[in-house]
Amino acid sequence: MTEPRLGWPRTLYGRLMIVLVAGMLLAQLLTGTVWHDARYERVAEIPARLTAAHVAQSLRLLEAADSPLAGADPALLSTADLSVHAVDDGGSVALRARDRTVERLLRDALASELGSPRELHLQHLRLYDRQGRDDDDVLSARHVAGQFQLRVRSAQGQWLQFDVREGQAGLQLEPTHALGDYLLRIYGLRTLLILLLALLVVRWLTRPLTRLAAAAQALGRNLHAPPLPLEGPREVRQAAHAFNQMQAQLQQAAHAREELLAAVSHDLRSPLTRLRLRTELLADDAARERWRADLDDMQALVDSILDYSSATQLQGHREAVDIDALLRTVVEDAREAGHAVQLGGQGGVACPGFPRSLKRALANLVDNAARYGGQAQVVASADAQAVQIVIQDQGPGIPASERARLLQPFQRLQASRSDRQGGTGLGLSIALAIVQAHGGQLALEDGPGGRGLCVRITLPRAQPAG
Repeated sequence: MTEPRLGWPRTLYGRLMIVLVAGMLLAQLLTGTVWHDARYERVAEIPARLTAAHVAQSLRLLEAADSPLAGADPALLSTADLSVHAVDDGGSVALRARDRTVERLLRDALASELGSPRELHLQHLRLYDRQGRDDDDVLSARHVAGQFQLRVRSAQGQWLQFDVREGQAGLQLEPTHALGDYLLRIYGLRTLLILLLALLVVRWLTRPLTRLAAAAQALGRNLHAPPLPLEGPREVRQAAHAFNQMQAQLQQAAHAREELLAAVSHDLRSPLTRLRLRTELLADDAARERWRADLDDMQALVDSILDYSSATQLQGHREAVDIDALLRTVVEDAREAGHAVQLGGQGGVACPGFPRSLKRALANLVDNAARYGGQAQVVASADAQAVQIVIQDQGPGIPASERARLLQPFQRLQASRSDRQGGTGLGLSIALAIVQAHGGQLALEDGPGGRGLCVRITLPRAQPAG
């Protein structure tokens, strides 16, 4: 399996979180120009309104019938901060988008001052501060002034050009507050919102995938686990449906194989019985003993196959099994059979299951440990989630490369342990099938110090009612 790159999340949930947050931040950076233009308009607003007021005042002086300047040269209105003169046309020029916004502001403010709209074309706009900085650099300044050059059509149809310089009328801008407000409300709140949505929505969307992954891992331990619920997005429902179909097909195949083994083993009992009767009629004592040994091996194989078949098909009502009492019974039976077995620890809890099947699995493992390892030690413990049973011997152990194979049916170790005692190769697989049917796990490990074999069984605890 290829590991993800360093720094890249391992889970789909983490990756979706990063994509959503990074996408939101990138989009916000791209749309940050909206705030930039809005800030530009805000800085230019007061100078623009003052400019419109001065232009309106000048037009009233030039257009009022009772004004001493009516019909006079517009240049007579010029001052240090205001220059007025007549021009031939409106001189419409191409403006930046944010300057067109200021032009609309000037036009609206002038119409409000005069009581009627006038044609107005902004020719040029320059914002600057006390340090001489202009344009974008003044967005962070406290004192900003503006130079406006605009052309306005008078009531008589004459075009007049106004060059005006205006400041903030004694007001002070607070760019730090504006920037902080922007970062808090735009970046901060949006980032918090997208994180909350990701925590809820992305987890909701990926939960079926998490269940699918958990079900796939559990399938190897328990082929008869409940099917996955068909919920979530369509693709997830399709994947869950395909998984359920695969599980059903595996169950059918396993059931057919087990029925075949059970039927063959059951049908072999009758000819074995006939062969045993004929063996007893043999006159040659040596031949009769050899036949008896072969028939005993065949009978043991048939019984083991039937035991394995029944172990893989545990169904019916489960009982609360007292693990401590069950282990005491298994250990006492092993001692009566002449094995050296010690019992330690205490689970102190019950597990839901089938007492006879669990006893068969534990007795099989304890018997193997005592026979192949000389002696066995059984230790039970429990935590909030599961009960753990460890069966350890002092024998030659099993190589790590062989353990997975020996958990399969009809597999035997070709040296040391099994060759000395014989067997059908079904003992470990029967115990594994029973443990998995109870929702547990069985693992083969090295004993302390690398000596002997340690069989570790983990069974889920019974959940409290309600």
